[in-house]
Amino acid sequence: MKNLKIAGILAVVLLGLGLLATWDQWQTKKDEEKKAEETKLVDVTPDAVTEIAFRNIPDAPDATDDTSNPASTGSAATPGVPVEITMKKVDGSWRITTPIDARADDKAIENLLTTIRDYKFERAVAESKGSWDQYGLNSPRRSVRFTANGVTRSVFVGVNAPVGYNVYSATDASEKVFVGSQYLAVALAKSLHEFRDKTLATIDEATLKTFSYQLRTDPVINFEKGEKGFRLAAPAAMAVDPIEVRNLIDDVARAQVQEFMDAPDAAVAKAFAPDARLAHVTWSTEAGAKTELFFTEHNGHTLASFDPTSRALRLPDEFKTKIVRKLIDFRDRRVFAFDSNTLTTAEVDGNSYKFVGEDWYASADADKFDAAGKFTGNAEEKPSPQHAIRSLMVDLEFARADDIVAIDALGTQEKKLLESPPKHRIKLAFNAQSGTPETTIDAWTVEADSPLGNPQVARVVLRHSGRAEIFFVKPSLFEALSPQKAPTPNAEAGVPMIDDPAAGMEEAADLEASGLSN
Repeated sequence: MKNLKIAGILAVVLLGLGLLATWDQWQTKKDEEKKAEETKLVDVTPDAVTEIAFRNIPDAPDATDDTSNPASTGSAATPGVPVEITMKKVDGSWRITTPIDARADDKAIENLLTTIRDYKFERAVAESKGSWDQYGLNSPRRSVRFTANGVTRSVFVGVNAPVGYNVYSATDASEKVFVGSQYLAVALAKSLHEFRDKTLATIDEATLKTFSYQLRTDPVINFEKGEKGFRLAAPAAMAVDPIEVRNLIDDVARAQVQEFMDAPDAAVAKAFAPDARLAHVTWSTEAGAKTELFFTEHNGHTLASFDPTSRALRLPDEFKTKIVRKLIDFRDRRVFAFDSNTLTTAEVDGNSYKFVGEDWYASADADKFDAAGKFTGNAEEKPSPQHAIRSLMVDLEFARADDIVAIDALGTQEKKLLESPPKHRIKLAFNAQSGTPETTIDAWTVEADSPLGNPQVARVVLRHSGRAEIFFVKPSLFEALSPQKAPTPNAEAGVPMIDDPAAGMEEAADLEASGLSN
């Protein structure tokens, strides 16, 4: 009985100690939270802020700064020259109102306000505003004034403390001077460039009605958007590759500005002249808004501008490869529009083949299979499938042209090629369910010095029934029809050339006797 009492007392004591420990943890957390709140420089909710007045006097760069990189120096921040910017939230997005009128970087402003909200000082070092001058706060090198819920507050950053990585700061809420991490001064060392929205263009594909592209002085390429996506309307109605159109729109919309040239000189403006510019895109929306954007090259850089007389934008140099396009890049370059699994027979250069089961066989061999594709003869007599024909059919299905030319646009000498015997002639037949008509394909190898030749690259011209164009394709499309050469023994590569089998046996015996064989 006595033992039970002792056990009960111990249990109560342990429970009390546990509750005490829990309470102590809770109280410690509450004390830490209270202290954190007490050392907050200012209380602000970033989403509630609607106006900001920012001022920064840039510090002189130290030896570790890369002054050759605009991004590292703030791109236009001059030491000692104040950077004064006002920003206002309009329809949920931030906009710079002075010293220019331009879109602001919402994320950059959010980071600015979050930095101020989360900053905590270490302690107060002065209680009176009379001491502000000695801490550099009467003429602060950084200041942020913001308005939220109708209340305006200000934060000031003075000089660095002589000891430690600290800086002096204050607010308009009291006369106290605080000391804390220099991180606040570093985080507020911003330039106009850093607050600007560096997105080249805002394009909402869902609202687009038309989109046009022009390379230099080439004919304008017009796209119109319909229920099934974009279609090529000019210079002629053609099938379009929707992925390529979307890629161009995305490339323009995702481009990032590296430098803003708010007062371009005459030389820059001249580079955007119609006979000098690199490219020109225009788009319109269902609401009737129209936007024009020009691209050019100047002093080795790629530039863009909505209005070359007022502002130019320097883009990454590699952007040039994304904006230079030809008509063929946007066309549907598929040579054929069939499913190779719907093919039933093929005649290739006079030889006939049939698709049986899951593979191709010579027509004479195909007759040895039943309707289900099962071989009806002896297993040892089963013919080998024609893998080269299978590969050719798949290659034809996915073939893409390097260029497409209307036959009516060909000259007399160019048309003569199409009147000559082709190197390859292929006739294809499809099952009834596919609805695909029989197709005849003719292929000619084009020599470099022929009217349709290209000295830079070998080409093959394709023409097939039902189309009024010819297609230029790579010769590799017909590699499956090229005879495979047997490998030639090479003594220098370590493969002995043995013309006489008997001599070879004698040589092997000699090697074995000498102990040099494997």
